[in-house]
Amino acid sequence: MEAHFETTKCLASASPMPNNLTANGPCMAFAHKTKVIVKPGTNASSILFKEKGNVTLIKHVKLFQECLVICTDNGHICVYGAYHKKGIYTAQKQQPSPSEGVSLNACASDGKSLLYIGGNKGILTFDVKSSSSMKELPGIPHNKSVTALTYGASKLFAGDETGALYVYNTGDATGKMQRAAKIEGKGFPVNSLEVLEESLLVCGMDNGKIELFDIKTNKIEATIIAHSAPVTAIATHPSKQIFASVSEDSYLNVWEYVPSEKKVKIVHSVCITAKMATGVVYCGGRIAVTFYDDANIYFVDL
Repeated sequence: MEAHFETTKCLASASPMPNNLTANGPCMAFAHKTKVIVKPGTNASSILFKEKGNVTLIKHVKLFQECLVICTDNGHICVYGAYHKKGIYTAQKQQPSPSEGVSLNACASDGKSLLYIGGNKGILTFDVKSSSSMKELPGIPHNKSVTALTYGASKLFAGDETGALYVYNTGDATGKMQRAAKIEGKGFPVNSLEVLEESLLVCGMDNGKIELFDIKTNKIEATIIAHSAPVTAIATHPSKQIFASVSEDSYLNVWEYVPSEKKVKIVHSVCITAKMATGVVYCGGRIAVTFYDDANIYFVDL
């Protein structure tokens, strides 16, 4: 179908990493190598600042307040605080010990103070209670690199480079998580994870498929042949049983889950540009998408 979209120009183009678009209300952000581009609103001017390494992860999360978490390829973890007229301020900056050889790929929070960072050393856990308090807690070891994380229904979900999916229940007051389930992978990395309506986990895979995981039963509910190339990002609708996916195949697909039939049907499928899509979010009633080597954010009305 024909896509009706608008664009907003930013100060740099998007890097080709998965999940390279994040949003908190009207504010969006994405990365280009060492640069971070923040767009406070559709009609607002972009803010650009640089990190000391190439950005490998960018994500809005709720901690002691709404925060923007950025990780780099030299092991730095930066937590940025609220947005002001002069831009954003650094709330916390930390480097895992030892940082050599650390690859940081994924991020999630419990919506309160616990921050989870996934990488090739497992899942790092931090308690971030204020702009002056960031304490590292015991992490969750993994044999394979953690490539995707999300939190929902009081559970932490992790996907790794083999396609395996892990479910962790909230543990004691220290924030320690207890593994509740593991689904073996099929050799294709999990690139993106999002919770839909607190009942389903949507898993975007490197083989172009999307798997729906039932949070209550800890079983795969459905598998969709969604794209002809790796899924690079997933976004779930804030109030409907609808989710969007983008891929290296340039397509934006919108899906609806029908609980009564336990089936998924495609609602829209559009190709905005021939470039590789890198990120997707729901923003202000529209879908926003970024593409590799493109300095525009595309807003699609579907």
